[in-house]
Amino acid sequence: MSCVCVVADLVIMQVSILTREWVLKRWVEGEQVSLLAELPAIRAKNRAERKRLGMDSGEEVKDS
Repeated sequence: MSCVCVVADLVIMQVSILTREWVLKRWVEGEQVSLLAELPAIRAKNRAERKRLGMDSGEEVKDS
C-alpha cells in the first residue's frame, strides 16, 4: 500500500468520526431523519455562521 493510500484512509476515517459526532449532537442515535427535510435549516445555520465569521461569499445555494 502506498503512502498516498494510507494518508487518504486516515483522512476518510477522521471525516467519518467528525461527521458522526456532528450528527449525534443533532439527533438521537437510531432516529429516522429526513435529510432532505432538514437541509434548509442546516443550510440556514451554516450561512448564519459563515456570515458571523466573515466568510460569507454572498453566493446563494438553492434548496432543491
